Amino acid sequence: MPYPPEPWELRGSMHLSLWRLPETELPSSPVETPPVLVGGSGLVGTAWVIYGPGSVMEYNELLTAVLVYDRMVPRVHISHIWVDSADSEQGGRELWGIPKRQAQFRLRSTTGEPRFSRVASFAADGIASAGFTRLAPLPGSWPFAYRVAQDLNGFQQTRVSGSSTVQWCSSAWRFEPDGPLGWLGGRRPVASLALNDFAMRFGAES
Repeated sequence: MPYPPEPWELRGSMHLSLWRLPETELPSSPVETPPVLVGGSGLVGTAWVIYGPGSVMEYNELLTAVLVYDRMVPRVHISHIWVDSADSEQGGRELWGIPKRQAQFRLRSTTGEPRFSRVASFAADGIASAGFTRLAPLPGSWPFAYRVAQDLNGFQQTRVSGSSTVQWCSSAWRFEPDGPLGWLGGRRPVASLALNDFAMRFGAES
């Protein structure tokens, strides 16, 4: 088994955008977890993630997730995800039913590493690209805890928890029209955030 056992201890940064889509245009999710709807629309998140020093593995990631619920409790379903690590791809699929695939990434910033710069840009060849400008930070460090709901030989939920500093951003996205996220093209996110230096635990003790 080339990937580490769960839980995965991960550190890094994330640039996240949130989108509001009509119910008919939302990604599919397990039948046990229908989408959370407000006024006939649901919430989708797209995120670029850099897992850096202090992580069980260092790699880059692009994902799309939809907000769902299980017996009225919100959950997160990862519908599309790409990584540049074969070990992460295999581990995500076999441990938690996360449909990881591999892609080539390009990361750029105006002042150095994307996680420390005011302006950062990301690209996954043939899929999407985006640029972020960091704006006002929120005070303090913010804890988070949620469960990811996936299909893995049946329905499965995985615990995720951690903390991070948070900063509002502006963002500009481009989705390849014929790519797997082309259905998001021409839309504007309702909000964008940077999680600057998160510490995350993904999965449970065996």
